[in-house]
Formats: sequence, C-alpha cells, structure tokens
Amino acid sequence: MAGADSYVIDAGWHASGKMWWNTVGAWKPEPSRFPSGFKRLVDRIRGHDLRPGLWPEPGVISINSPAAHALPDDAFFQEHGSRFVESDRYHLDYRRPVVIDRMDGIVDNGQDLRETYGRSPGAGHLDHCRTYLRWVEGLLGRHPGSVIENCSSGGQRMDYAIDQQDPVRSAAIAASIPTAVTPEQAAPWAYPQPGWSD
Repeated sequence: MAGADSYVIDAGWHASGKMWWNTVGAWKPEPSRFPSGFKRLVDRIRGHDLRPGLWPEPGVISINSPAAHALPDDAFFQEHGSRFVESDRYHLDYRRPVVIDRMDGIVDNGQDLRETYGRSPGAGHLDHCRTYLRWVEGLLGRHPGSVIENCSSGGQRMDYAIDQQDPVRSAAIAASIPTAVTPEQAAPWAYPQPGWSD
C-alpha cells in the first residue's frame, strides 16, 4: 500500500484517440477507453478503499467539441464581438446562468473533481471569478466531503481567491503563496516554447 487515499483519472478519459485535447468540453466518459464500463472502473477504485476523482477543465470548451455548439455565444467570453479563443478553446463565462446549470449537471454525479485552467481572458473579469467561486461553494455544499483541486494549468491562471477558501486546511498555501508568486508574476505563467507565439 502506497499510503494514497485517492485515485485521480487524469486527462483523456473523455475522448477517443490520442488527440483528446482538441475535443474537451462534453465531460462524459469515452466508452472506447473503458470497454468494461466507466462505472466498473470507479467501483474497482472504491473497492481498494480509494476515492475516485476526475480531471476536467470546466472553464473551457474546445472549438471542435459538439458542446461548443450547444451553448449560446453569450455563455462564452467575447472579444471584439466573437467568442474569445485561446489554444483552440473557448472560455466559459460563469456569470451566465446557462454555464452554471450546465456545469452543475456535469459535476452533480458524485465524483470528486480536479480541475485545471488555461489562460485568463483578462483582469477585468472579477464578476466571473466571484461567480465561479460561488459555484464551487455550492458544489461543496451539495457534496460535503468532496475534494476540489485546482492546478491552474501549471500556473497559467493564478487565482489567489481559490487558495483562500479554507485557511485552516490550506494555511501553508495562504501564508506562503506571495513568496512563490509575486503580483507582477501572477499573470499567465511563462514557459517558452517555439510554437507558442501568443
């Protein structure tokens, strides 16, 4: 026994093939990845006294995902009258009730949630961030004991409010985050790659 208490199913559980990145957004298990059924896998994880968790990215929907066409344009952040696109993905606007309703329907299945984010669409979206936090608080209220992790896509979206939600359980984060990420560095994380021109 490794001493772990959770088993998180990471990226790719929701898409067929190797190019899962371009189809994120529906957040339903892909049957071809789980020939015996996704529920059977989750039951097996629980059978080992582990908590199952899933990796979604609830802030975005790929431009290639059928889910992108199921929502109205105002469910997404807009830039110059069009949906904001970054890395071939649209960013959901949590100020819109249709977004909250959709995500509640996806998450209210009893699974734990580990999430990540892409680039922040701008500093002027304070209402979005506050609404998102209220949504997370609602999830925790409906699913006591659930775990929500926020990896911020490797730091591409630093959100100090997320780390301040439970100062008792997260005292080390709350106390030391300014030593790790200064305000002038809190914008999108930089990792130079030749193909990343944006």
